[in-house]
Amino acid sequence: MRKNRKHQVHGRLVSVPIVGLAVTALILFCGYMGIDNRCHSCGQLIRDLEKRLDSLEEERLREEAKWNAMKTPDELERRLLQHGINMVYARPEQVVRLPTLDTYIADGGTYKEREQTALKR
Repeated sequence: MRKNRKHQVHGRLVSVPIVGLAVTALILFCGYMGIDNRCHSCGQLIRDLEKRLDSLEEERLREEAKWNAMKTPDELERRLLQHGINMVYARPEQVVRLPTLDTYIADGGTYKEREQTALKR
């Protein structure tokens, strides 16, 4: 017997709502993975920056301790002698005390700009 070639079966393997649901789930999964990847990279960057901050804080503390050790009076004196600098305190007759500007004007004096006489000597 001959087959009826005009007779076609109009059936679908999978229904449209199931395919739509699968495509929507796939899109949501890709979006979730993208957001998760971005969060993971931001978290790694934050961890790296916190490690750098900790190392810089430790370095600052070390440098501060070295600086405090260098500015002790004994260390300053040792460094001055090392460079051949002999510093002594000024004698009382070498000390010049200047009145404050407020006291000088209150006493009736007039303020004048200082000339550069030190350069003319």
